Amino acid sequence: MRRGDTLKRYLVVKVAEGWSQVINWIAMPGLYTLEAAQQFVDSAMLNEPEAKFLIQEVGAA
Repeated sequence: MRRGDTLKRYLVVKVAEGWSQVINWIAMPGLYTLEAAQQFVDSAMLNEPEAKFLIQEVGAA
């Protein structure tokens, strides 16, 4: 882990297409470390392989 990474937190967002190809963002509950966010996405992809997820840094805790 790099110096300073312990303060960063990440939000996991599911990308969903809405009507007329409008993109909807569905925030998954919780703030995560980068490693935990990646594990969350990996697990979610097993349940929904067609889904798209983004990990977004949201700032310091």
